[in-house]
Amino acid sequence: MFPFNLPGPAFLGFYTILGLALSVLLWWYPRRVKSSSNVDHTRPFFNAPYSLAYLNLGANHCLSICAFNLIDRGLMTATETGYICSDAKFTKQVSQPLEHALIQYAAGTPKALFNANKNVLVKAALHSIKTQLVQQGLLHSNPVWLPIKLLCLSILAVAGITKIIVALNHGHTNIIFLVMIMSFFIIGVAIYAGPRVSTEGKETLSIMQGLLAQLHGRMSELKPGGFTQEATLAAALFGLSALPAEVFPYIHTILPPVPVSSRDDGRSSDSGSSSSSCSSCSSSSCSSGCGGCGS
Repeated sequence: MFPFNLPGPAFLGFYTILGLALSVLLWWYPRRVKSSSNVDHTRPFFNAPYSLAYLNLGANHCLSICAFNLIDRGLMTATETGYICSDAKFTKQVSQPLEHALIQYAAGTPKALFNANKNVLVKAALHSIKTQLVQQGLLHSNPVWLPIKLLCLSILAVAGITKIIVALNHGHTNIIFLVMIMSFFIIGVAIYAGPRVSTEGKETLSIMQGLLAQLHGRMSELKPGGFTQEATLAAALFGLSALPAEVFPYIHTILPPVPVSSRDDGRSSDSGSSSSSCSSCSSSSCSSGCGGCGS
């Protein structure tokens, strides 16, 4: 029955060491999982900035980069309040699924950019990008580390409950500290989400940063207008804030919220935001798309 016959303080020490060891195992295991494939994943990213953005910082960053690209090409406008506006007719000028979905989402009535991930079409486009990255081994999927997580939870629960049963059978009722420590480790392991980017994904991002180091060095020279993908590619990898604000003055309006606040739930301040959105959407690129503002 060892170590369950250990006295209370000794078992608490043992259980703490066990919990720490399992926590380290849960942290370490997903980081050692690496695809055996030697495929070069960097090449496709030069023509897929949205995939690069998703790999780099996730779905909200991906939405920001898509909005930035569309605004830069004159297919969308943004307001100071983070609302975007477009025209459904512009869907004929794009072929990328996320661009198509975001234009449809923003057509007509101005909408909050970061509410777009609740839209069915936008959600499907983002999911497709994520699925491809998971299949390439650049993002982790839950099944990779879920068995280890379940194993750690089982060991922590069985060890703690067994000791509690043994203690109660011997007439010892001072189990409060064990319950507290057991709860701490079990809850911690249960809520641990694991790393988002795989080891191979981190290596790919590092290689991309090296390949685009020259581009990063001349960020101030980038020109608006969407004539090349350089600005979009740079923003996807180095962040929108790395772009020159005097050249792209709207970038601060489409930065991902940190954290996402309740005011972006798409239900608050609609009337006030719409009025400001109308003034921004008066440009030729979005004039007909915002015709509903005044109605």
